[in-house]
Amino acid sequence: MYLGLRISEQLETDITFSRYTFFNRDTGEEVEAGLPGDLGPFEPGRATLAGFQNPWMVPADPGNYELRVYLDNTVIASAMLEVSPRVTRQPVVMVKSQLTGGRSGQSSGFIFRSNGHVLTFLADASEIERLEVVLGNGLPLEASVSRTDNTTSLACIKIERDNLVPFTLAGNNEVAELKTGTHLVVAGYSDGEYREIEVEVLDVRYDLPLHPGTTLPVMKLDAGGELGMAGGPVVNAAGHVVGVMLAVDPETGESFMVPVNRIPSVLFLPTTAQEGTSDIQPISRVQAIETAAKMLPASIVARADIKAEVHDQYWEVIFDNLNAKADELMPFPLKGPPPGGSASEAYPGIYQSVVITVDAETGYPKSAVAREMPE
Repeated sequence: MYLGLRISEQLETDITFSRYTFFNRDTGEEVEAGLPGDLGPFEPGRATLAGFQNPWMVPADPGNYELRVYLDNTVIASAMLEVSPRVTRQPVVMVKSQLTGGRSGQSSGFIFRSNGHVLTFLADASEIERLEVVLGNGLPLEASVSRTDNTTSLACIKIERDNLVPFTLAGNNEVAELKTGTHLVVAGYSDGEYREIEVEVLDVRYDLPLHPGTTLPVMKLDAGGELGMAGGPVVNAAGHVVGVMLAVDPETGESFMVPVNRIPSVLFLPTTAQEGTSDIQPISRVQAIETAAKMLPASIVARADIKAEVHDQYWEVIFDNLNAKADELMPFPLKGPPPGGSASEAYPGIYQSVVITVDAETGYPKSAVAREMPE
């Protein structure tokens, strides 16, 4: 950030600036901005242009700010600036599909596992003949469909690529903090071009009509639903994905996102080989993992290393390497916090894993426990 100040030649005495602050015009909070090197003194009778190149770190929180320059306790100069939420572009991808009948489609998506798992929007998944993911650097890669959700038309697709940069999914606590007026950013591709669109939450729970007599609980936004943006991530100020772009109202321009805590967690499972059942194990490994995943927030499932072992009459499914606070695991498998307290206050510490047991005969979950990281 650059600030230029013209020091008037009609000064009567020498002046030396005393401090600089960032004043948040949204919250009224004022914090010290630090001091650049050239504070003066500036002498009378001289016209001086003082230019400061990048002496300050821009505030981390999005909002409308005023950079204030003080002489003693008086503001003698100020500059307005706006800090927008930031999006890491690397995990955002363009998804191209070739459909039956010579048709084609384009949507957006994002990488949620470093080994090539992508969440996207596929309206005609059953009619896809060829699927391609274009990375942020322009590299096109062939993709395959792993899992789909018929209600939202969201899908998990896979590309054969490792060491990719994934997004972090917001926990339930971050989604719960969203309210009317919250500013977010939608990222994706429209007409083949990468775009970031600043949006504002209009309604945190809007019932989007689907088929006659059915609705889907979504969040309504004031913009962001341009053609091709469906499947793109909606990102908060922390850079975490709080939702996925779903649809737009063409008459009003308002758009609708599915919060991550309302997306089926099984979509975020890694691709596994399909296994059949047997007389000894009526419930397969894949079925046990999917049952356990449905009991956890999507943000946990998306980043977990998942293992499953059978022990006589039950499957033990382990979601490991979570490095999660208690707030991220609510409401299951931890009990609710006491009235007036947070989950992290009630359950301090960092949790390494969650272990869920599933009955190998009936497929019903039997128990769950969260294990803390060893000190």
